[in-house]
Amino acid sequence: MEHGSIIGSSVSMSNLDVRDEVNEEIGEIVANDHTSNVSKYPVDEIRVGLEFTCIEDAKKFYNDYAFKMGFSIRKQTHYKARKQDDAITSITYCCSKAGNSKPTSQEKSEQQNSQGTHTPQKDFPNRRTNCKAHIVLKIDDRGKWVITVFANKHNHELIASPSKTRFFRSHRNITKEQKDLIHMLNEQNISASQIMSFLEVKEGGRHNIQFIRKDLSNEIVEKNRKLIGIDVASALNYFRELQRKDPFFLCC
Repeated sequence: MEHGSIIGSSVSMSNLDVRDEVNEEIGEIVANDHTSNVSKYPVDEIRVGLEFTCIEDAKKFYNDYAFKMGFSIRKQTHYKARKQDDAITSITYCCSKAGNSKPTSQEKSEQQNSQGTHTPQKDFPNRRTNCKAHIVLKIDDRGKWVITVFANKHNHELIASPSKTRFFRSHRNITKEQKDLIHMLNEQNISASQIMSFLEVKEGGRHNIQFIRKDLSNEIVEKNRKLIGIDVASALNYFRELQRKDPFFLCC
């Protein structure tokens, strides 16, 4: 689940409002979650020199390790070799708290409004902590992906409870079966909240859902955006075909 603000909503909502809503939803789920705190993603000791047949396996391994340890990951950088047709030969995955946060649009607005007044400027929270924990993977001559760097020092608290860790961004996931069902129900004009409730019943409880309502809404928006793009392209092709058959037909 990296995942931006919902686009195309009839209600305008700030980034902070969305973040508060997500935190409230996760908090409610965790409070009512009575599952075991034993990780269902057992992983071996991670180390330099560990090999993987593909980058997807390597990413999953590190993400499973992150789940067990209590943090989330994201791709930081990658390197393409020009001599190899721009094939990716190196990838760095880092802790999601690497780097420093940029203020949201609302935070910037509040900061600008406080300038030139007697109101003290508000200190906004830094959601990232410039954490240096990361791994570097490089592809060798055999086509294997190898861990060449493993830095495991975090400068922030790790969340040891899987009931909370599973809602970190890199650990949230909507399966293909769930996506198909979501889109089928959405085509019947069923709302996102109703779809979420249906899935919770179908999966045997909210604690069995590996994503939050915001992820579901984003999935619907993304699918609709793609469909709009297809519809526009189809319409343009149709008008161009009419113009080809009839030179007097004007297509703007």
